[in-house]
Order: sequence, then C-alpha cells, then structure tokens
Amino acid sequence: MLAATITSADTVLSALNTVQWTLLESMRQFAGRGDEIGDRATRLLDELTTAATADEFTRQLAPVLTGLFQRAVAIVNAAAEQAAAQVDKPAPAPERPNAPVAPTPKRQPVSQSATRVSASSIERDLPRVANEIRDYARRNPGAQIEVSWHVVGEDGY
Repeated sequence: MLAATITSADTVLSALNTVQWTLLESMRQFAGRGDEIGDRATRLLDELTTAATADEFTRQLAPVLTGLFQRAVAIVNAAAEQAAAQVDKPAPAPERPNAPVAPTPKRQPVSQSATRVSASSIERDLPRVANEIRDYARRNPGAQIEVSWHVVGEDGY
C-alpha cells in the first residue's frame, strides 16, 4: 500500500497542479439545485471526495482529478443550454380565448459582455468567465443569459 502511494506521488502532484479549482467551486454551487445538473455536480464532487479520502491502493486519485475538467465543463455547458432553452420558450397562451391580455412589461436594457480568450489558455480562463456569468446572474436573478462562442479571425472579427 505504501509503495503504491509513493509510486503515484508524482502523478498525483501533477494532477493536483492542473485542477481548475475555480471550476470545482462552480460545481459546489451547482450541487443541490434539485435538478439533473445539480445531481451531476453532486456526483462529481462525491466521486472526488471518495477518491481523495481512499488510500491510493484502493482508489487512484490522479485519474479522478484529470477527468474533473471535462466533466465540469460539460455540466457548465448543460446549465448554459438549459438557460438558453428557457429563454426560447414561448409565452403561455391565455387560459380563456377572449380574456384580456395583460400588457407586456417594458423591456429592460440588454447588458452585453464579451470576453476573448486564446485557445491555449481556455482551460485557465473558462472558470473565470463562468464566475463572471454566475456573478451577473446573482445580481440579476430574473435575467435571461445567452452564452455563445465563435472563433475570431486574424482581423479580430
């Protein structure tokens, strides 16, 4: 058992150094939402806890740490898709065909933000961008948020 721990120390240290801790913090915030996204985040955190508390002979920590980024990004993407789907839902029809329709409230000004990151730094920068979106959503709980991305050409567009 001790030999397995000593042999894997370099691999575990390398994996620990590559973990995107802010993205992992995002998973803590998704956990407990009471929906599929919250369940996925909870499972990811539970698997990490199990691996981190087990001895290295029973459960290797490095592969779990290495797989965190892709799984966490998939959860963030699912949350963004879910938010986008809610934006696209049509307004419900009035219950009675001849009932008066309430006036549409005045639209609030749209806030836009764009962040450019290089492909080589996406793993480092994505958690920061996710935190910016999350912070905006907390300050504006009724806001609908659309997340999109595109490749920028050499001319900047």
